[in-house]
Amino acid sequence: MNPTTNTSVVPYIHQTIIDPTQAFLLAPDLSGDLIHVFSLFSSYTLERLPAQTDISVPKGHGPRHGVFYQPGNGGNATYLYVVMETTNMVHGYQVSYNADKTLNFTMIQGLQLPVPASAAAAETRLTVSPFFPNPI
Repeated sequence: MNPTTNTSVVPYIHQTIIDPTQAFLLAPDLSGDLIHVFSLFSSYTLERLPAQTDISVPKGHGPRHGVFYQPGNGGNATYLYVVMETTNMVHGYQVSYNADKTLNFTMIQGLQLPVPASAAAAETRLTVSPFFPNPI
């Protein structure tokens, strides 16, 4: 059951996101409070690796859209930012690429967005400027 609506949880995926290496595809699932993680192959086929876990978000947060970010020109650090529709938040994750061809996600930031209570955050855009050198 979805704790926000008291309805059955069925996948409610709004977007798919390909990581910067083009080896993984993520699918935020609004109703399941998960971000599904798949391996993506050059033949454009997907696979669920047994060692790869999905990203769980707190119940009722509702992940909707996300974007990857690499500071500089594809440096060593990779981040994932995901907007949470039902709580009007953005979650920031540091992404680690593992030797077993899986990803780890460490939540590093949760920001409450200044959205009116009657509205729902839905889209995320990455903008880097001299005034705001970091995306969040």
